[in-house]
Amino acid sequence: NKFISNKSKLYLEYKNFFFNKGIELIQIPENTTWNYWMISIKMESKKDRDIFLRESHKDGILTRPIWTLMHKLPMYKKCFRDQQTNSSFLEDRIINLVSTVNI
Repeated sequence: NKFISNKSKLYLEYKNFFFNKGIELIQIPENTTWNYWMISIKMESKKDRDIFLRESHKDGILTRPIWTLMHKLPMYKKCFRDQQTNSSFLEDRIINLVSTVNI
């Protein structure tokens, strides 16, 4: 419980930090109990995502893009899939933030 409480506090700190900065913090889905495992933001474009990643890394903050879509991995390249339009859109814009907390 303490771990989840600390992660929740971190999420609220991010929420306050990004408020009115033009960067969308991914919201907690309604009617859910969330474990705050991944705290993420969504940028306006891939270009904005890449700038944010570069600048945060330059400042010593380890952020990362959301995972590569599975159909792009060598072992899944020939698997059946649709166009993955929404997934591709989000892959270009989502950044996972540092979400480690002390217990």
